[in-house]
Amino acid sequence: MKANNKPKIIGKTLVALQFLLTTLIIAGGFSDLPRHPAFWVFGILGTIVALAGVAAMTQQTGGVKITPEPRENTPLCNSGIYKYIRHPMYSGLLLGTLMFAPTSALTSLLWLALLITLIAKLTLEESMLTSHVPGYASYKKHTKRLLPFIW
Repeated sequence: MKANNKPKIIGKTLVALQFLLTTLIIAGGFSDLPRHPAFWVFGILGTIVALAGVAAMTQQTGGVKITPEPRENTPLCNSGIYKYIRHPMYSGLLLGTLMFAPTSALTSLLWLALLITLIAKLTLEESMLTSHVPGYASYKKHTKRLLPFIW
């Protein structure tokens, strides 16, 4: 295996794990959704954040890519919600699935596994973007990863 194929394989594995965990979280928690409105706020807010990320990315770069490796000549996306956080689609997914986490110990553990998976994926993605997208290193200094003003 060539060294340059390793990040692609890791990226595809993380994407598959992300989709598997998301499916399991939703399937495991759907029949027992929390009744408290605060949990529904997470779902709605997560959807809004993720869609804002998709809209900004599509407008500025022409599309969304689910694997972490950048397209050739990828421009820096730093408008819309990307002014505040570097990974709004990941943030939205985490917020949206958080509404299912308290339904059982299993869905809580699956949600934590999703968090770990997305952190691994965004770490890989950021290393590739830093070396392939002009201005990304500077952009990282002025924005947070997942939570505006926090982290």
